Amino acid sequence: MQLSIIASSYLTYSSHIYPDIQKTDLWTDYDTTIAEEFAKGQAIYVVYDCYEKDTLRLSLCKRSETPTANADFDLLTRHYRIFSVAESVLNTWHEILTLEHSNVLARAYKFDVVNYNKDGARQIEISI
Repeated sequence: MQLSIIASSYLTYSSHIYPDIQKTDLWTDYDTTIAEEFAKGQAIYVVYDCYEKDTLRLSLCKRSETPTANADFDLLTRHYRIFSVAESVLNTWHEILTLEHSNVLARAYKFDVVNYNKDGARQIEISI
């Protein structure tokens, strides 16, 4: 599956506290686009990439209509460990970071994806 960027923002984070996408303006600035994708039955994806010492890029994305060599993100070119979000995305990120700091999860830090479905189901795909 390929993704196209709707909008991006750079965020600062610490290794123990992952940035909360809800604290960015992406949701409100692009709420019409998000609603249109949900109305078509499509999911919205948040991709974390460009990991640096204390910053990362957070991109609000949609599924590409047709496959292309110029896709912003190609999810088929990576291996992922998938985490279902039971309570909240933030709690699941804390679980992921705990596994990483315990050396149970070896992350590749290429790009990680949070999938937000129209029906409210969410999952996080961590590149390994």
